[in-house]
Amino acid sequence: MNRKVLVVEDDPAVRKAVSFILEGNRHLVMTAANVRDAMLLAPEADVILLDLKLGSESGDQFLQEFRSQGYYTPVIVLSGVFPRSDAEVRLKKYKIVDFIEKPFKAKDLLEKVESAEKVAGTMESTCEAADRFVAATQNLRLLAGKSITEIGHRVQG
Repeated sequence: MNRKVLVVEDDPAVRKAVSFILEGNRHLVMTAANVRDAMLLAPEADVILLDLKLGSESGDQFLQEFRSQGYYTPVIVLSGVFPRSDAEVRLKKYKIVDFIEKPFKAKDLLEKVESAEKVAGTMESTCEAADRFVAATQNLRLLAGKSITEIGHRVQG
């Protein structure tokens, strides 16, 4: 299943090219040119492609705000200004999943997005398991005060 990819890029030509590549490979694409618009769309995204230089803003600003709100959506950073090593050190605390230096090949972009989609799927499964664990724990707490006879009636009924 192809997931929703948010492309956060201020350059309209790059934004359009990335969208074209992703849509041509059956990805659902949302786009934003700035941090404000990205923050509005990001909670719906399964994967985020984030440019580090967004005009007068930065991808760092987006990451700081997004992560501080408790979102852990996989983020792939795009940059033509910062080398990978600098970006990885600078963004380590935000737990980005990958980095793509501009210019890049369509094949490389698709491989990295597909890899991030797998991370998103794993995170989704982990969240579902955590929800089931919480529900089971709550049920055990409810049953803890009941007698064995009451529990048997509950299970049979």
